Amino acid sequence: LSLQERRERNKIASAKYRAKKHRQNQEMSTTIAELSAENNVLLRQLEEVKSENLELKELVDKL
Repeated sequence: LSLQERRERNKIASAKYRAKKHRQNQEMSTTIAELSAENNVLLRQLEEVKSENLELKELVDKL
């Protein structure tokens, strides 16, 4: 292969690699956003359950 052909092939490979990395970063950002939202929901549920548990313990203590 000539120098020009090698440079062209390398240029194409580099562009392909950058596109793949960009796509992976976008997918990871989407996953992070989804997991963060799910985590927030779970944290709210945890607080509700803790509160309910405390209320039930207080109720049992009154008996």
